[in-house]
Amino acid sequence: MNIDAGWIKERLPNGSITVDRQLFPEGIAPVAAYIESKGMAMGIYTSRGKHTCGGWDRPGSEGYEFIDAKQYAEWGISYVKVDSCGGNRSMTNQGVWDQHVTWRAALNATGRRMWLSICPAYVYEDAFPDEHCIPGFAYNSRGWTAMGLDPR
Repeated sequence: MNIDAGWIKERLPNGSITVDRQLFPEGIAPVAAYIESKGMAMGIYTSRGKHTCGGWDRPGSEGYEFIDAKQYAEWGISYVKVDSCGGNRSMTNQGVWDQHVTWRAALNATGRRMWLSICPAYVYEDAFPDEHCIPGFAYNSRGWTAMGLDPR
């Protein structure tokens, strides 16, 4: 079960993120524990950019990947969806893929097994002007293997 955009409230001075307490009064950890107790895995959403699809006032993970990954692991998250809202639109400087590689390293550093779901980018903006992910490609690793990167 995945919680998508809208759960993040703000980023604190220490870099950690806070949960929207109107939506999750007890936080995310009890929800994750309940879902896990029912035999399901808990997933959560973030953006690789400075803000999320939830708006400019909702922080993304750019520059905070390791802090966010650690927090997700502590909450008991098993799946992280990283989309491209607020992110660098250009693939020519490798910014998009560098951010995904950073996410992979951040999740691996937690010691908790978590699945990483990536949204390739705004690369095809002219073909899909209303999409923040490439339709039909949001959850594959074709871009990773095409660049010679190991998606594991």
